Amino acid sequence: MFECHGWIKISETSEEVDDGGLDEKVTRLRELVRGVDWSSGKLDVLLLNGIYFLNINLNANRRRSEASELDDVLKYVNAELPGSHGVLYVLDEDGDDINMRQSYCVRVVKNGRVNLELDSFLSPVN
Repeated sequence: MFECHGWIKISETSEEVDDGGLDEKVTRLRELVRGVDWSSGKLDVLLLNGIYFLNINLNANRRRSEASELDDVLKYVNAELPGSHGVLYVLDEDGDDINMRQSYCVRVVKNGRVNLELDSFLSPVN
């Protein structure tokens, strides 16, 4: 199983005011998202009260192309929108790390990077 749920608040910088290219970069992000066709999930860019969010919900029977497609979207967000921040809870039973196969991990998006943290809240085995 490959399961992922989360959100990312989209921003060019960590400052209160963006650099002026946010709309163009969000347009490109929406193009990337439109290119993703998950039968077992949904990837959306939403505008809520003037703020853009990327919402991720995926529940696949096994790790397939969805994982690499999600990575491609995150690479774009980190490179072009480094002020973005959010969390993705991931359960990857087919992953390389044996410890991550039995519990959720949290992909923390902030400062143009994705850090992997162990989950202490949702993991069914903990």
